[in-house]
Amino acid sequence: MRGRGHLAVVLGAALTLSFACGSTVVGEVDDEGGDDPTVWLTVGDPVVPAVDDFLGPFSDDGRSRVVDSANGASVLLAHESELKPLAAWFHDTFHRCGGFATHESLEAAVDAITAQPGDTGQPDEPAGLLAGEPAAIKRMLPAIDKTRILATIMGLSSFSTRYYTSSTGVDAANWLRDRWTQLAAGRSDVTVALFPHAGWAQPSVMMTIRGQDLPDEYVVIGGHLDSINVTGGTTAPGADDDASGVATLTEVARVILADGVKLRRSVVFIGYAAEEVGLRGSNEIADQWAAESRNVRGVMQLDMTDYKGSAADIVLFTDYTSATMTDALQNLAGNYLPELVISRDACGYACSDHAPWFQNGFPTVLPFESQMEEYNPNIHSSGDTLAFLGNSTDHALKFARLGLAWVVQQARVFGTTAPGVVRIAQVAYDAPGVEGYGEFVELYNTGGAAIDVGGWTLSDNLQSRTLRAGTQVPAGGWLTLARNADGFTALYGQAPDLARSVPPLANTADTLTLRNASSTVVDQVSWETTGWQITAGPGQSIIRTSPGGADSNTVSDWSVVTADPH
Repeated sequence: MRGRGHLAVVLGAALTLSFACGSTVVGEVDDEGGDDPTVWLTVGDPVVPAVDDFLGPFSDDGRSRVVDSANGASVLLAHESELKPLAAWFHDTFHRCGGFATHESLEAAVDAITAQPGDTGQPDEPAGLLAGEPAAIKRMLPAIDKTRILATIMGLSSFSTRYYTSSTGVDAANWLRDRWTQLAAGRSDVTVALFPHAGWAQPSVMMTIRGQDLPDEYVVIGGHLDSINVTGGTTAPGADDDASGVATLTEVARVILADGVKLRRSVVFIGYAAEEVGLRGSNEIADQWAAESRNVRGVMQLDMTDYKGSAADIVLFTDYTSATMTDALQNLAGNYLPELVISRDACGYACSDHAPWFQNGFPTVLPFESQMEEYNPNIHSSGDTLAFLGNSTDHALKFARLGLAWVVQQARVFGTTAPGVVRIAQVAYDAPGVEGYGEFVELYNTGGAAIDVGGWTLSDNLQSRTLRAGTQVPAGGWLTLARNADGFTALYGQAPDLARSVPPLANTADTLTLRNASSTVVDQVSWETTGWQITAGPGQSIIRTSPGGADSNTVSDWSVVTADPH
């Protein structure tokens, strides 16, 4: 995780935090091979003068570093070699870790300071994608193994550093790729690949489990692969930041693959490169996916999962995340992991790899190990070790379980359909004309499979009609029943699904009841009577405001509209 500071995309707020990160030794800058490319930084305006003073002129001719400003943030020119010293300087000067974001082009940097995406709401689910997950989640949760999480943290933290320009940072990426390839052995629907970045050595790592019937819809879960030491020395084990997050999502992947569950949507597991120097890997990936107009259903970031610094088990961050998806994640935890204590907090800035996705308009969630004021004090130093974490992954285990539930819930289980119910959803009881031949009733199926209503009956206070054998209400769809085919067609310009299936309906004080073939009442609606003070005039109908939503069995579920059959 990038430590708290003034970050460009905060849109200007000067942030404060009381913790200190230790003294910093700024060594000589990296300039491997003599190549020192230009990058663009985004920084909050309150610290721009100090940053500009620290870095000095961009070039020998005294060229200013500030090239654009908007919304309380500025774009500054920098050299690649200045990123690590700048991070260390932020560490010492402001007693914060990090404080800037890095972009590969001026255009990307300007987009970052001008983007105002608001809440990227959780997408609605179409009918038919709401079943199968509870059984699968409950089946797989016990398979999460904390010793495997521990083994992955050990493997990643054994590299002396995973810094994004280092050879061991590249080695760590290759190690993770090989680990994921082993997990995917024998699965033709799984691909594992490196995502190269032109500006530095370390690649990101991506594993994709291809969705069965919705492969072009994506669920993303990620953590960052790199590590950094800004307190002096070159050792950066990064056990918590962020080997723990990568290990946690690796265990989610392992359990899903071992179980053999087939998911409808594609799930992409990502180990991001270069997070610690300005979210660089995730910036490139999220920007590319946005440019490709990919349909991303949700993004979860796991950045630091194994240090329990607060009373709460999991803290959901509320900035640069989707409010609706965060609420849904807390509800998900309540359903499957009720023993966990969940709380909320905010980074105060774009503190990890979820932020570029959010800025590109994708819904994101960030469950974190503690309150922001109480996270691991040893990050970004040689002390971020498994030993400091007690050689235990008890805390990370909670995140693996939550991550598994979220991935399966978002991706949906293939080969199962939602059990639905049939509801009376629209009634036009006062059709124009003396005989009321334009009267109709519509039924709605809330589930993911067609429901046979042959032999069911519709009855009011005086008469009833039986639906003919073989009649079905389609999955997530409507069945239009008319009293008279000709009268219905003359009024609405279309044919009903089934005629002579609605009894004559009273224009006042009536009740319509739907019974199944066993004569059990399935649904009922009344109008213009005690407790049901709702009136539709000629050419109007009463309609369920949310036919697939909650059913209170009261008049509050209904409203009056112009009669309009589906």
